[in-house]
Amino acid sequence: MIKGLYKSDKCDHRDQHNHSSSVITYDEESDIINNNSLFDQKIDLATDGSGSQFANRLRKKISKHNALAIANYILSMKTEANISHLYREVVIKILIKLSDFHNYRSFKTMTREDILLCLDSLRKPESSDPMHRWIGTTIS
Repeated sequence: MIKGLYKSDKCDHRDQHNHSSSVITYDEESDIINNNSLFDQKIDLATDGSGSQFANRLRKKISKHNALAIANYILSMKTEANISHLYREVVIKILIKLSDFHNYRSFKTMTREDILLCLDSLRKPESSDPMHRWIGTTIS
């Protein structure tokens, strides 16, 4: 499981306005997914300031459960670390790539080995990249 992507990991997240605990359970997650306006609002908040292609990718390219997990993760990061638009876009791209690599399987069921398998698939062989230039390349 990817730690931090799900608030049900017993991590206490505080609402920045009233500082109350806001842990999202699986049932609450399902309610958000079934309510398109709440789902869209989460995606819009997570991708605010980025191009519309990021919101569209989250809405259309991956499962709603994974899209909501990414949105919740991004919103937590925005609150806790005040991340830049560029960093947020890179994180979204990487997590969409991870979801796509494993045929849109739920993040909740992924293991460490699943994540490493995806990361290893990005490596270029030594023969084609002896200077290891792939390391600094962003995911498209």
